[in-house]
Amino acid sequence: MSGNRNIMEQLLSKSDPPFLKDSQSENKAIRLSDNSDQHRADDLNSCAKDQEALVTLPMAEHSASDNLTPASNPSNAPSDGSTAALEVLNERWGQGSSTLLHAAACSKHGDIVYALLRIGADPTVRDERGRTPYDAANRKEARNEFRRFMADHPDMHDYTLTHIPSPLTQVQLEEKEKKEAEKRKAQKKAKKQRAKEKKAIDQLKMEEEKKQERLSKLSDREKRARAAEQRFARQQVNSTEVGKISDAQRCAFCSRDLSGRVPFERLSFKYCNTTCVREHRLLLENR
Repeated sequence: MSGNRNIMEQLLSKSDPPFLKDSQSENKAIRLSDNSDQHRADDLNSCAKDQEALVTLPMAEHSASDNLTPASNPSNAPSDGSTAALEVLNERWGQGSSTLLHAAACSKHGDIVYALLRIGADPTVRDERGRTPYDAANRKEARNEFRRFMADHPDMHDYTLTHIPSPLTQVQLEEKEKKEAEKRKAQKKAKKQRAKEKKAIDQLKMEEEKKQERLSKLSDREKRARAAEQRFARQQVNSTEVGKISDAQRCAFCSRDLSGRVPFERLSFKYCNTTCVREHRLLLENR
């Protein structure tokens, strides 16, 4: 036990961390004894006093939900343990000089941000890089928590110093979530359509490959016969198109072939001579 006492005395001789630098814990010394019940009782009482300062931290959350006021207001400023708790809450730690609110904003647990703000965390404190906790937030969920708090408590802070752009009410949040859900639904539908089109293209490609494979297995005689069939089919198509063109090159009245001639035109009709022009005009007028 004497060895443990020496170690504890060496640790206590070092500078206290910031969260122990309040008026109640500066002048305390840990008294260790092997056989003194009185010393142990004194130590327990001392620990209980330390815990009183920390108990006020969660208690502040319940009172804050009803009537939150800025910590900078002297008439509403917390006292004793609450003051020490807020000092710890807004203390800047480490090389980056970040507060607990900075750390929560950077974490994956964005809901912690709102809880810290409710119990008095100051969103205007800047880190070593000059960033407010909102600036440090790298997730949309965390940024929304800052905006929700601003909407719920518009007079709590000077929000121009926090870089929080605008409040976010519950109605706005629900509307935003609804739009995002619709967007995800549309994206899912588009993805499904693309997958369907890709499947159809793959099916056509597979059928073409099978066709080429069947052709590669045909004998020369069968290949020649198939080529002849294809030529015949193309000729049939070409002859049909030629027939359509020939109909367009006939006289609108007497159906005479106008190939190689300069036709007479009236409206959208073509004629072989002026007589057909006149007769066709009279025919149309008498209908």
